[in-house]
Amino acid sequence: MKSSFTLALFLLISIQFSAQSLRGRVVEASNQQGIPFVTVQLGDNYGVISNAEGYFVLQRKTTSEETPILFSSMGFESVEILLKDFEENQIISLKPATYELDEVLLFDKQLTAEEILEKFEANAKENHQLSNAKVQVFLRSNDDYKAETFGIDIKKHPTSANQNVKR
Repeated sequence: MKSSFTLALFLLISIQFSAQSLRGRVVEASNQQGIPFVTVQLGDNYGVISNAEGYFVLQRKTTSEETPILFSSMGFESVEILLKDFEENQIISLKPATYELDEVLLFDKQLTAEEILEKFEANAKENHQLSNAKVQVFLRSNDDYKAETFGIDIKKHPTSANQNVKR
């Protein structure tokens, strides 16, 4: 009886944990080969990166079925799938994308660190999103520690100063 209860409990926990994770693979649409290191993002603040073959395991951190899962990688179009539409071991195909740059500047001189920082500061608001900074702090403290005083007894060792030293 005890072993069947343990087995039932183990199966229930296994089902619960398997329901908490989402598994799949990200492949290139043209040749179905896995794309390495794809960003798989669930919502705004959680995500993982696929392995070298394109496989990923994403822990379900939200209960809302309307939460999007975003798949993105440099050189590919991003794909968004709602959590309710995601199937276990689903294969997600990404199409190659071409990005066109507006302007490229080439210099024939080496910029100093100060010049690079000046250019960054001058264009920071235009080129970078700095307002969504998120800081996570972890602090552990313990007020139970009380230092104890202790004494040390030192006994003088007989030295050779009292003995006649021959040179």
